[in-house]
Amino acid sequence: MAPDQPRPRETGICSRCGQLVAPEGNRCPRCGSPMKVHNKRLPILIGIAGVLALLFVVLLMVRVIQRSDDSDSTTQMEPR
Repeated sequence: MAPDQPRPRETGICSRCGQLVAPEGNRCPRCGSPMKVHNKRLPILIGIAGVLALLFVVLLMVRVIQRSDDSDSTTQMEPR
């Protein structure tokens, strides 16, 4: 098989009855249970979303701290 061609899905086993299911099968031939299709990109997308969310929160905190420091320096109390 050439490296640029997609790999065929491997033969699966029905989680309900244990029957072997052909790679192109979407349902078990014995019990009719739907076969799960594993999305390999989903964990990567969840990880990227988590990192972006964390980055957003950190940048938001930095911005709030900077504004707090700016307002403290402009509203200094006069000495008595």
